Amino acid sequence: MFSLKRILKQEHAPLFLLLCSWGAYLVLLFARIIGFKDDGLYVGHENVWSDWALHIGMANIFALKEPSQWFAYHPMYAGGKFTYPFVTNLIPGLLMRLGLDLPSAMKLSSILYAIGCLCGFYFLCRRLLNSGWQAFLAISIFLLSSGLGFFDFVRHASQSFSWDLIAYPPKDYTRIEGYSWLAGNVLVAILVPQRAGLLGMTVSSWALFLFLRGFDLLKARPRSAKRRFLSSAILLGALPVIHVHSLIAIAPGLVLACLGNLRFWRAWLWCAVPAGALALMLYLKFISGGIANSNFMKIFWGWTVKGGFLDWMAMWLRIWGLMAPVALVGLVFYFKNQPSRHSRLLILGLFLTFALANIILFQPTDWDNSKLFFWSYFGFSVVAASMLARGFSHPHWGLKSSSVIVLLCLTLTGVLEVYRLARVERHTFRLSDDADIRLSKEIREKTRPTDVFLTATIHNHPIMMWAVRPVLMGYPGWVNNYGFDYQQRAREIESIFRGAPDTERLLSLHQIKYVAIGPSELREFRADEAYFRCRYGLAFQNANFRIYEIGQKLDPSVCSQAAQ
Repeated sequence: MFSLKRILKQEHAPLFLLLCSWGAYLVLLFARIIGFKDDGLYVGHENVWSDWALHIGMANIFALKEPSQWFAYHPMYAGGKFTYPFVTNLIPGLLMRLGLDLPSAMKLSSILYAIGCLCGFYFLCRRLLNSGWQAFLAISIFLLSSGLGFFDFVRHASQSFSWDLIAYPPKDYTRIEGYSWLAGNVLVAILVPQRAGLLGMTVSSWALFLFLRGFDLLKARPRSAKRRFLSSAILLGALPVIHVHSLIAIAPGLVLACLGNLRFWRAWLWCAVPAGALALMLYLKFISGGIANSNFMKIFWGWTVKGGFLDWMAMWLRIWGLMAPVALVGLVFYFKNQPSRHSRLLILGLFLTFALANIILFQPTDWDNSKLFFWSYFGFSVVAASMLARGFSHPHWGLKSSSVIVLLCLTLTGVLEVYRLARVERHTFRLSDDADIRLSKEIREKTRPTDVFLTATIHNHPIMMWAVRPVLMGYPGWVNNYGFDYQQRAREIESIFRGAPDTERLLSLHQIKYVAIGPSELREFRADEAYFRCRYGLAFQNANFRIYEIGQKLDPSVCSQAAQ
């Protein structure tokens, strides 16, 4: 007979509570995050609007193209190598091949990743903290990651109070653009919009758990330990095509744990060798040779801070509030009370990741180092939970109350952000117009899979998303971040749209088969549509777009005579 009281007394009651709280939240959120309306496809947050366009384009590639064409080009850069970690979008693509529509495939895959992530975090934190309830606390602190923006909200509310302000906070109080910090809550920044980040944290958390279990079983059950190490190796080795930043973030902890247990080197080689071999193989196949930018990675002391050490400390105080000092104190307590050497070294590795991310910029975009910082925040949350749990259980009321105050300072802003994120109806954006989706389907049916299209360099162009055809270049911010040396191509795109004297040569050079003229091309590039209308046949059109076929040439003199 079902009994909540009995469940809460069981060993995994914290996991049950985690799934009933955070699990239910994420299921309901992802169930409403994307869907079709009468006039197009809508998504439920500005970060999802900016990130999921590319994910949808990739998912459509895997769903609609033959496997031989899956990796023929980069979706944002015709002729470029498909270096993006693709597994997160391969899965919804395969679900679509099984009969699901795109929104359902995106929702279902996101929900599966989210539940897997929560379970992976739980078992990993339970192993690191030797307590299910402390694991629940650590995960909650992590998911409510934030700074001290709550006090800005209180000040804002005191100055101009309204019930609408309470019902829907007007802004992201963890966003600090002066430091290129675009969102301070991990759900808002990574786990909801960045699908590769969600799957990367899911796979990595399970890999770390299996890695630690391998060490736990070395003496009593060595064969089982090797199986755990090998299972961990498979997950770790697959990270280059799942989420490279997660691999970078957890690598210091893995290395420290192995070096700190050299006497067991024969055992942990069952993890290190297969993981390294698989990761190298995938790197050579899908990443090597695809990065042309010589400044892709660089030394970046202090990350985005402009001043010295005190300014750097002030930056992190603004971004994360009390978390950094709490984590440093918590690390001392954790090292004193955690008997497992490999657990201590794994946590220390996440602190080292924080230091590395403050020294090295791993991608050209400053904000992308946040993917490493949030992994460090996870480690910080573990040691903070350990310390706070001791404070809660201490008989002295002063320590109890201090622990409660610290916990509130760590999480109140995150509560605001998580609540605001859930108000999907208040921040819904149209990602694609229904008429453009229909036009793209016609294009897909009547053109070859590798025909190159010239389009505006926007992130959600329908040719990239729905026609699944290579575009000469997509959004420059992403193209730069993927390592392409794109500046010359960007200048040539402007020349072509203007109908410059060398347009014919550039069209031939880039093997462009079709030129799209629509709102973005006219607005951002001031495209000379008359140039294309007089020279090339109109292949496709709707109320928004005209698509000109370069191979179907017209006599420009006819156009001139008609104009006269």
